[in-house]
Amino acid sequence: MPLYGSGPFNNTSGSGFYTVDQYKEILRYAQERHVEVIPEIDMPGHSTAAIKSIHAAGQQNRRKRTNDVTYSVLDPDDRSDYTSGQNYKLNAMNPCVDSTYDFVRKIMTSVKEIHKSIQPLSFFHFGGDEVAMGAWSNSKACEELANKDPSRFGYISI
Repeated sequence: MPLYGSGPFNNTSGSGFYTVDQYKEILRYAQERHVEVIPEIDMPGHSTAAIKSIHAAGQQNRRKRTNDVTYSVLDPDDRSDYTSGQNYKLNAMNPCVDSTYDFVRKIMTSVKEIHKSIQPLSFFHFGGDEVAMGAWSNSKACEELANKDPSRFGYISI
């Protein structure tokens, strides 16, 4: 704990990351063999790294007083208390915060650009499972959205 799967070390299969060049190499290899690569973006759960990175980038932008885009994927008034299966307290982006969709668009646009010249994307897969019970249960943004447009609540369109 706190991670399942490969564990916390980078010497096991399933750990680490690919560079953009390595990913493009995988795309070329797949394209030569008529295999379509469909990237999976695991959101809104399993997002601890993204949430912490977004927060750090926002703090850095404020310190440097830059005009760089700062995303927010959390409701600052959310007092929900939940723990993920991996023992994280804060690992789910809030779908009731508009800026969450700006961040998702940024990710999708970036991945689409990587694929463009090798294997243009026709599908994205969002692994929306495993959001801990209780996430957003005390989110003011979700409460406001539910009261404003109950038919939209529970559905995410991009």
